[in-house]
Amino acid sequence: FNINEPLIFGLPIIYNPALAIPFILAPMVTATIYYVANSLNFIKPIIAQVPWPTPVGIGAFLGTADLRAVLVALVCAFAAFLVYLPFIRVYDQKLVKEEQGI
Repeated sequence: FNINEPLIFGLPIIYNPALAIPFILAPMVTATIYYVANSLNFIKPIIAQVPWPTPVGIGAFLGTADLRAVLVALVCAFAAFLVYLPFIRVYDQKLVKEEQGI
């Protein structure tokens, strides 16, 4: 429901330089994807302001009344996942080494 505090403080992204990179990069990637989709008129313009905790996809549909916006929202979520994935793997390996005392 677009509430990211458990992720931000649970990983922790705050004060963690390794995870700060995807934290900054992922929104830039998703904004670029949306900008391109909007510039190419792939999705309709936003016609309504949707409350911020509305889940991914549902908010896109309610805001545009366009099913293609749901597809773009899911592509953006998957792109953010792909941005985070290598950094999370490296961070996890670091934590495993710390636990093993290496």
